[in-house]
Amino acid sequence: LSPREFEILRMLLDGQTTDAIAKALHISSKTVANYHYIIKAKLGAASDSDLVLKCMRLGLIESV
Repeated sequence: LSPREFEILRMLLDGQTTDAIAKALHISSKTVANYHYIIKAKLGAASDSDLVLKCMRLGLIESV
């Protein structure tokens, strides 16, 4: 993942909404949604819950 993709991934995993991320990063909600889609594609995740599981398996986040 690129640094920007990783930054957005972290924000998504923290539970922030697309609109909140867009506002914080001064980008459009559509751009955040595109990043979200690209991140899932790069990690091979079919859904958001699958994305979390893959991040845990890859050691990007710790299990709760």
